[in-house]
Amino acid sequence: MMNDQELDKIIDQTVAVLSETFVPAQSLDECAKRYTSTELAQAIYDLTGIAPGTETLYRIMQEYGYRYVVDETSASLKYVWLLKYKNH
Repeated sequence: MMNDQELDKIIDQTVAVLSETFVPAQSLDECAKRYTSTELAQAIYDLTGIAPGTETLYRIMQEYGYRYVVDETSASLKYVWLLKYKNH
């Protein structure tokens, strides 16, 4: 089981990666990047060596104003986070 210190480190690293790289997108337009929770967790792990759990990632994403929607462009039912790269 993870202690509070470990969880705080995961949250801090996740927030740092998100705030340095992305801003929330408001709709499924051509600027919005679509990432599943698994893809985001993997990207954060690749950058930091720390992988947030699904529940932790979901809570952080909601808290920071990111939208979680059905990707209607996908052939299967898939939920994605809408993000835009900063400076784009």
